Amino acid sequence: MWIFNTTGFLSVVQKSDPELPENPDILCARGRRLGDLEELQDHIIEFDGTTVPIEQSTVTDYEYRMYVSRDQFKSFMNHRIDNLDYNNYKSECQKKGWVGTALECLHEIWDSVYRNLGSYGNTSERYEDYIEKLMSEDPNSYWDQD
Repeated sequence: MWIFNTTGFLSVVQKSDPELPENPDILCARGRRLGDLEELQDHIIEFDGTTVPIEQSTVTDYEYRMYVSRDQFKSFMNHRIDNLDYNNYKSECQKKGWVGTALECLHEIWDSVYRNLGSYGNTSERYEDYIEKLMSEDPNSYWDQD
């Protein structure tokens, strides 16, 4: 599962710590930056007092990872949902200090989903209308889309 929130990006899969016996209750949360996992780590300390280490590896596609229980991760996601108070995700990320390639990545994801899935499933025609509008109006309108 890929999760984007205002503090970063997580990839979460069912995968136990390779040094421990297989456990279906354990999830592996992975991030490309240390900061992507620090909020999860802090939340778990508050949730159940456990300090879950963030491991670093330069031989995997995600440099940072941590192994958490499903209950710990559910608590984290519930906390994120309970505190969701913005009406535009990309704008909120920008307010939180996202700049450069991090912010650009969000726009590229939005653009790819729009291009490939469209709005309400109306893909090709809708995207072509959007590009035409984009080219004829203010180029900055592209970044103002929800």
